[in-house]
Amino acid sequence: MNVKTAVLALTIVSILGLSFAGVVAAANGTVEVTATDAGTGDALANAPVEVVDKSTGDVVATGTTDSSGVYSASVAESPEYSVILLADGYDIASDDTVNVTAGSTTSVSLSAVEATTGGLRVIAEDSSGNPINNASVDVVAPSNGSVVKSGETSTGGSGDGEIVFQDFAEGDYRIEIAHADYAAQVRDVTVAAGTGNDETFVLDSQNVLEATHSATDGDIVTDVFADFNASTNTSVDVSVSADGTDLGTQTVTVTGSDTVQFDVPVDNDSASEYTVTAEYDSSAVTVENTGLLYDTSGGGGGAGGDTTNDSTPDMGVIAALAGLAGAILLAGRQSGY
Repeated sequence: MNVKTAVLALTIVSILGLSFAGVVAAANGTVEVTATDAGTGDALANAPVEVVDKSTGDVVATGTTDSSGVYSASVAESPEYSVILLADGYDIASDDTVNVTAGSTTSVSLSAVEATTGGLRVIAEDSSGNPINNASVDVVAPSNGSVVKSGETSTGGSGDGEIVFQDFAEGDYRIEIAHADYAAQVRDVTVAAGTGNDETFVLDSQNVLEATHSATDGDIVTDVFADFNASTNTSVDVSVSADGTDLGTQTVTVTGSDTVQFDVPVDNDSASEYTVTAEYDSSAVTVENTGLLYDTSGGGGGAGGDTTNDSTPDMGVIAALAGLAGAILLAGRQSGY
């Protein structure tokens, strides 16, 4: 290769390199966010900003505004961005129609209103820290039990195993979270205006206890009961069947030493066998006892005489245990009507 050929080759390589660099640079555009107080117009410094790709749910850029209330980020060309301003003490402000063009700057102005409400982010994960998707979440007003907001933890993107609720009035709430493969949990929280609560739930595998009780011949069974001892407010599911007929399921929150009493319909009060199934979080709840209550108003009837011990699914079939102690316990719990 002579000198002229070498120079020509280097020139071509240089041109190609510059052209390639230009193509790479042109693939991205810039989003520039200006954050202000909606009431005063003042710049909001040190305010967190997120740029979210709406097509995937991924947060593609995040940072805080500078002293002038400005935040800039380089992102791929797309018409599918949401820009979210999360200034402390302010309601969330966002623009869901941000279109970024390669090689240009898209300006976004966000004005945040001083907060009168707060938010909640609920995160569900297993004991190994893996996200749990499709867990149902209810936020309940404890004063009347009404569901204020509900939804499911998401799948995909950076919000895997999460759900975000906004616009809560200041006050106390109860979060109830459940998943078919995990034990349900309940937690009381307080929401303050202008703040966001992160509530992480580590869900344990569901424990199931099943016990069958034989009814005394000729007696009327009024209730099937289960005694629980809970270290914290915890949701449990109690199902009952009579001679194989499903009588339904009750989902209740137990606290401390608590009893769940399942009313037996008149059509099923003379069955020969009753099966009670309890699904619960063994890390927070133990099942102390299950049994039957009878109607003694006719002078007949008596104690069921059957009790069960707390157990776990890996012990196989869990049967009712009969004994004198159970008879004494149930005799003291006769129904008086």
